[in-house]
Amino acid sequence: MKKNFIDVLYDLPVDATLQQLLSDCGLPVPPGFAWEDTPQTTRALIECIRDWQDIPKKDVLVAEITACLPLAEDSGAQAIFQAAANDGAALTGLATCKGDIHRAFWLYRHHPLLFGNALDLDLMERRSGQVQQHGLDIKRHPNTTKPALTAFEQAVSRFYQRTLQCGDGVESHIFQRSPGVFMLTIHVKDLAMMHLEFQGKSLTRRVGNPSIHGMLEYSERTGVVRTLIKGGAKFHQMLASEFAAHVLGVVVDAKRIRPASL
Repeated sequence: MKKNFIDVLYDLPVDATLQQLLSDCGLPVPPGFAWEDTPQTTRALIECIRDWQDIPKKDVLVAEITACLPLAEDSGAQAIFQAAANDGAALTGLATCKGDIHRAFWLYRHHPLLFGNALDLDLMERRSGQVQQHGLDIKRHPNTTKPALTAFEQAVSRFYQRTLQCGDGVESHIFQRSPGVFMLTIHVKDLAMMHLEFQGKSLTRRVGNPSIHGMLEYSERTGVVRTLIKGGAKFHQMLASEFAAHVLGVVVDAKRIRPASL
């Protein structure tokens, strides 16, 4: 069964990290509330949230508490430690956590960028059956500067505008997954959709643009890329070729983007 904010709170210690979140969101607690790490305190906090009549603020708090759940399983724990491998302060903090949910919540609150990297690593592994592998035969260090990534984003945007009439906005992020292995993620602005949602207590319609999420993993030692993106072979090839052209600095044709040999 899907976990909710109550499940998360029962797994979290009542510590400074949780107290800061509740304070930031403005949760009203009784005067002289005892901030002790006990089951009684947790139950009292749950009742405060349940009884909170400021629905918009309550919704924000519930969303913040449950944001850690995608990484609150065994595979998520592996992704968390891999994302934090090069950050000593993050590793030290994670070592003091008391379980999977606590680690995911702590990282989300204290290192949101590393949390986002861990989400991408976890997604890549969970969807390994949809990943395509290509041998680029290019073995060089990626150019991770802003101009290189901007040129990459503009090329991806042009492809989506030609192919799907969307892609007015593209954002990318690249980080080193392990020595010599880099992960690049993109979010492409999809066509606008009408969403029927509750805003506070009111049901409302609003226009929004979903994100088309794509990922690429590159090894500078082997020259192999792995791509994960919706849309079929030409989308995988586009992602690999634009990465090669703008991040590796080598223009390749479609014939060179081939399945990697075993």
